Amino acid sequence: MADKSMKKRSPRSLKAKRSWKTWDRRLRGFLVEERHLKTGKIIYHKATPDEIEMLRELEIHRIYHQFQKRVLKYAGYEAMRAAERFAKSHPSVAIVRCDDDFHASSSLVLIPHEDEKEYFGTSVAFIPQCTGEKTIIFFLYDCHLDGLLTALRLVRKRSRQGNRKQR
Repeated sequence: MADKSMKKRSPRSLKAKRSWKTWDRRLRGFLVEERHLKTGKIIYHKATPDEIEMLRELEIHRIYHQFQKRVLKYAGYEAMRAAERFAKSHPSVAIVRCDDDFHASSSLVLIPHEDEKEYFGTSVAFIPQCTGEKTIIFFLYDCHLDGLLTALRLVRKRSRQGNRKQR
């Protein structure tokens, strides 16, 4: 008879041994990304309904999850309209207009991840008006946001200097 200590551990028992103190858990769609804080090792596993609920209950990401539910089910102009309605009911959400490659108006929706105590970063959703593409979302941590603002100011300053030289 085989020794009990030689028995393989099930993946569920391994997941139970990962503590919140050493693993950072994030929801990625329907997957949970777990990053070990010391080694940097990343593990993905399918999110259980309990994990999804627990991660969505985090107050710091509440507005973003509401945005996902209310806006991302649409595309194009309908998504832009849904984002405008969402921004009216959430004063911390900002919308910036821009043009895409097809010379059509598009929107950049800036969604802060914050609560009363902490600012985590900002999600930026690019909603193209008429290309049929899905909304593209990227995340800016505080240091990334500072870098983007600095780069935008630099581009603006350089372009103004270039326009003066041409005149």
